[in-house]
Amino acid sequence: MYACTNSMLTTRSGVILIGGRFPGIAVQASFDDGMTWRCCQIDTALWANGSMYEIEPDVVLFVYGGLNEPHQLRYQVLRVTAFGLEPGPVVRGVLPGE
Repeated sequence: MYACTNSMLTTRSGVILIGGRFPGIAVQASFDDGMTWRCCQIDTALWANGSMYEIEPDVVLFVYGGLNEPHQLRYQVLRVTAFGLEPGPVVRGVLPGE
């Protein structure tokens, strides 16, 4: 994956996540210590350069955007389940101006 410098973490349950580009904006998840990976495309943007934070156990905030373009800032909240990744709860007030 491209543009994934700060977009890697391990959740409290031990799932490894890496977010970056291609296809679109995607998150790869490993549920077995990196032996196999599942890729989930979460956006169609062409830039990433984001960061990931576990805001609750197995709930991850992935913030990404265009370099030096704050108006292009986007985010996804993802819940890690035994079946994969799913959209997480809507979190108001996470980003400035929300």
